[in-house]
Amino acid sequence: MRITTHTVPEKTNLHVLNYGKIGTGKVNEGDNLLFTCKARLVDGGMGGYGSIWPSFQEVKTFLKSIWKRLYISSEWQTLYVSGVAGKDHEHLEIRFGYCDAPQTVEIADVRLINYGPFVSGDNQLPNYDGKSLDSFEKGALWRDEAIERIKKVRMGDFKVVVKDKEGNVIPDADVNFDMFESAIPLGSCINSVVEKNKRDKELFSKYFNGGVIEHNMKWGPYEEDNGKAARTLVNIARDLGTIYLRGHVMIMDYPKTPSGTRLLPDDLVENFDNKDYADLRIKDWIYNISDAFAGEIFEWDVVNEALVPYMEPNQRSVYNCQGAGYYDNIYKWAREVNPSAGLFVTEGSRAMTHYQLFTEILNKMYANENHFDSIGLQSHLSTTWRTPEELMTMYDELHTKYNAKIALTECTFNTGNEIFDANFVRDFFISALSKDYITGFCLWNFQRKVKNTAFMLDENYELTKAGEQFLDIFYNKMWTRNAKAKTDANGEGAIRGYYGNYDVTVTHNGITKTVMAAFHPGYENVLEITIG
Repeated sequence: MRITTHTVPEKTNLHVLNYGKIGTGKVNEGDNLLFTCKARLVDGGMGGYGSIWPSFQEVKTFLKSIWKRLYISSEWQTLYVSGVAGKDHEHLEIRFGYCDAPQTVEIADVRLINYGPFVSGDNQLPNYDGKSLDSFEKGALWRDEAIERIKKVRMGDFKVVVKDKEGNVIPDADVNFDMFESAIPLGSCINSVVEKNKRDKELFSKYFNGGVIEHNMKWGPYEEDNGKAARTLVNIARDLGTIYLRGHVMIMDYPKTPSGTRLLPDDLVENFDNKDYADLRIKDWIYNISDAFAGEIFEWDVVNEALVPYMEPNQRSVYNCQGAGYYDNIYKWAREVNPSAGLFVTEGSRAMTHYQLFTEILNKMYANENHFDSIGLQSHLSTTWRTPEELMTMYDELHTKYNAKIALTECTFNTGNEIFDANFVRDFFISALSKDYITGFCLWNFQRKVKNTAFMLDENYELTKAGEQFLDIFYNKMWTRNAKAKTDANGEGAIRGYYGNYDVTVTHNGITKTVMAAFHPGYENVLEITIG
């Protein structure tokens, strides 16, 4: 539809598209609702934006469950407003007179979707009003500051000492530092698609040095085939050059997904109240899964999505039956068999939509003698997007309060506006990379399948604008290529570069030698090369 508002009306309800009582008999009190449409500004507006205002309400007191101003730019965007229906809410309308100036807008795909009374796990309904904030504008102060921090925390001073066979230093030798692998764990999930698709394998190997098994390490699926699928995928990950492999997950503390996938063994769920039984079963599982992949796992998601049982106290779970203190045992057993791995508590989108509750459960876990040392944030940001400044504030609070490192996992983003997506993805990674305690990133798929929110490659394997920004940051902006140095009188040549693995080539008097070296944070990063 194309709607023109020639004059801004005195009252916003004087220019309204009225759908009537479409919710009668279809919407009940407590149902989760999502209004969504696509829209663009054809003419007019103010400051590059027009606006509309959808409403879903009851018609006596006009109490509303959907009520939000949406901003309309010149590019088609998908807009979202979520809400929970009140009693007798049934009437839908869109106010086109709620605008700052005359405007012509087009809208399409108008929908009001009823998800019923229960929305679980990461499936929080999205909200996007169509207008990027000043945080994303060119020249934003926070971005300049973050880029300077990146140079401090992601770069180091690397030195080469060149000597001859007799141990004498060699001055005036030419040294070239060429990075071939970043020290930053950067991955995506590994699943049956990657297993079976040659093209996905090639692209995974090309772009990622890290990864996580999407499904088959979870307790329920693992026991169904005695770990066969998990072992196959881990072997594939290693064959594809995965250095930093995350284990996912030891305890997903609710019995089944909304679709019915079993996450915990039935016998454990039936005996949650029996501490002796739970102790034996859970300890044995943690030991077995850890032994099965000993030496292959860089980090473990020990407890994942603990907010589900915390927010649903009638659901049977370790937490609801044994209490937060029981996690002391879980982390103790995990540390016994994974002495050098990062041990995470990882949470889904509820970490952002229910941040206060998230910190409540973290407080209870952290009070234990044995607890997490890292926090994983599943970053499904299409539904819970925050400005970079908001995200950095949250990161700082979590790091400071719990002395924890942070990993950003399951990263997805797709609002339908490719320009906004590209801006957001760029700033999401710039802001995160500026924090040295953020130790890794993992996408939740890198290529869009049907109705997928992967942001890097589209359905045809073409690089999206967001993907261009993503790769530019990691493989151009934060990459040291062919950095030159010449040894001084002490035989020393030095550069400042991004942390990673390098080919270091020394040339002197017609002799050339290349050595691979790792220059990583926390080390002296001095390499001695003998030539001649």
